[in-house]
Amino acid sequence: MRLTQKQEWLVARYVRAVGEELGDVPDGVREQAIERIKGRIKRELKAFTTSPLRDPQVIGVLQRLGPPAEQAGTLRAGCQKPLLVLSVTDRVWLGVCGGIGEYLEVDPLQVRFTAVVLGLMTGPLALIVYLALYFEMYNAARHSELRQRVPRIDAVELLRVTGGTVMAVAALDLTARLALMLLDGASARLSVQPSIDLGPWEWVRLNLTWLMYAALFALAPVAVLAGLHVAGHWELTGKRVIYAAVAVYALVLCFGIALSVVGVILQVAARVSIS
Repeated sequence: MRLTQKQEWLVARYVRAVGEELGDVPDGVREQAIERIKGRIKRELKAFTTSPLRDPQVIGVLQRLGPPAEQAGTLRAGCQKPLLVLSVTDRVWLGVCGGIGEYLEVDPLQVRFTAVVLGLMTGPLALIVYLALYFEMYNAARHSELRQRVPRIDAVELLRVTGGTVMAVAALDLTARLALMLLDGASARLSVQPSIDLGPWEWVRLNLTWLMYAALFALAPVAVLAGLHVAGHWELTGKRVIYAAVAVYALVLCFGIALSVVGVILQVAARVSIS
């Protein structure tokens, strides 16, 4: 179905007039109403089998819908409360705070300020809640009139970034464990006996599992965010944060293994001094 320039102008003028009649309603309601009337016009025009469409056919569809004021009243009655969906007009990251602001009919800046404060207080936990809200609101948006305007999730990119981050953390953890096993083997060959307290030097061995879980808890939400279609290319910033955090995690493990090596050296020195 192809419309001429004049026919597109007729449809756009009618939709714009309906939108002006809905100027007193919240943005979320107006967006849904406009998308709904556009969808109805499109369905009505698809019912015609002639191609190309003639101007009287398009005008007839618009006349059957009724005057813009009447159509706006019908739409207003059917959309009294906006759905909790992602905002397609007010997105800083994924449109979650904008969507909540439209749903609650409050300034999205207030929602964002609250989210930032909670993020500073709870760390990755706030980001996990944010992502949970995103997936719920994304699903609602995909089943509403906004489905064509909400960026689709790229499952391949999401899996690549998230899986790569988890594999990097797991690989570093495995490397650290292998290094400690080799160190234990060297200690056995040297017949090193625990003659001194190595608690501080064995810090990484005692906390290795906890370090891995902490790294995954902190990085997994960032990886999911970086794998989504974030406005303003914020996903690139998320990837840089992941690279930097993985590098810091690797440095912590290297420092801990170095402490273990120092502990073995101290054991050897103690054994030599005793003998």
